[in-house]
Amino acid sequence: MLTNQKIHEMMEIPIEKYPPGRFLRLMSWDNPVKNLYIFFPNEDINTEGTSRIENCIQIFYQDTLYLLQAQSIDRQKLHAIKPTVILPTKQNVISAIQEISMFYHFLQNISKRNLSISEIVEQAKNLSLDNFILITNYCNITDFSKNINNSHMVRRFANFQKHTNHLFHDPSYMEIYLKEVENQLAYLNGLKAIYEQYELGIEDFITFVLLFDLRKNKNML
Repeated sequence: MLTNQKIHEMMEIPIEKYPPGRFLRLMSWDNPVKNLYIFFPNEDINTEGTSRIENCIQIFYQDTLYLLQAQSIDRQKLHAIKPTVILPTKQNVISAIQEISMFYHFLQNISKRNLSISEIVEQAKNLSLDNFILITNYCNITDFSKNINNSHMVRRFANFQKHTNHLFHDPSYMEIYLKEVENQLAYLNGLKAIYEQYELGIEDFITFVLLFDLRKNKNML
């Protein structure tokens, strides 16, 4: 369960090479939390004991709990969510976590040299982030209809698949490929450590994605 204290601590987790932190990252792209922060009147958000941004995150989190628990969804009860966006279900969240887990264990097997090149290429074809992308679309991190992809994970996954394709055509590329695998593992291990440290569960995943998958806007003033 994401308490206000956990949200506060997670917002304080430093971002490497980006001192301004997660608040400015959230403010640098359109997303539901930014919309809540900017467009909701002050009186609609109780800031007692916590910052305004943390309360906006908590409101977004409560929306995700409603989505995952309600038998039928009334969009009028959702805050700052686009009316046309596909709403994720609990099964979508479970499947998204499984997709990331499969990618993670696949990388581990490559790192341990348990797979041949042909096995790597074949198994890589079976990986996807379809459910994860649905969640990033709900968070307004991705919208491929508008050529928007502000997701660290989706970009990393696509880059990994490009490296795999290169390996298929050039087996001597293996040494460089293994460095890419280690880089991917280091990134996922960092996220995994945070998720486990705060004892987050299925119901927390969507909010975690928004806070930790949204990349910074390099053009932000």
